[in-house]
Amino acid sequence: SASVTVAAAPPPPPPPPPPAQSCGSGGTCSAADIAIHNTASNCWVYVSSLASAYNITSYNSGGAGQHPGGNIITPFCGNDINGPFILGTSGGRIHSSAAKNILQTYYIGVFQ
Repeated sequence: SASVTVAAAPPPPPPPPPPAQSCGSGGTCSAADIAIHNTASNCWVYVSSLASAYNITSYNSGGAGQHPGGNIITPFCGNDINGPFILGTSGGRIHSSAAKNILQTYYIGVFQ
């Protein structure tokens, strides 16, 4: 009787990791990333206590579903809205759960 040795082929390499998402597309956003979006027509904000960033341009600048106070949030564009939105400081007011749910629809990334 004859014996045969068979070598197993090495397993294929794992697929490469997906490319990292950028700020604005679900990736990590810094204060500097947000700060350049500081006008009514290009309004990004972050909530430091929620570690989240949002593009609220359409909510701030008009149209259906506009902020009830109009463009009152424009001065906060490009900044942390934790104080005015969550705590009710800096000229803001504590917002309801419904308002927080609306904000989530504008989520663009993790704030770090």
